[in-house]
Amino acid sequence: MLSQTCSLKVYDRYLSDLKAICPEEIYQYFYDTWHPRRKMWVKKDNRIEEGEKNIFEFVSLKHEKLKQVLSSYPSLHQCLCAEIRQ
Repeated sequence: MLSQTCSLKVYDRYLSDLKAICPEEIYQYFYDTWHPRRKMWVKKDNRIEEGEKNIFEFVSLKHEKLKQVLSSYPSLHQCLCAEIRQ
């Protein structure tokens, strides 16, 4: 629940819930290890996720095009030449 929360406020609420139900040692481990990195768990908005999706789709499309023009085991040189020609 803590990962991908929509704000730090929601994260803090979930962290409070975790503290209430979790054994102290586990909570302390989480707090010491992962809480300092809490901003990476919080999604500020969907722009980052949308951007990552667009990049993934772009790379997937490029990969498919490369596979169409290259042999089964292309060298790096062949890949670069094919990409430069496009």
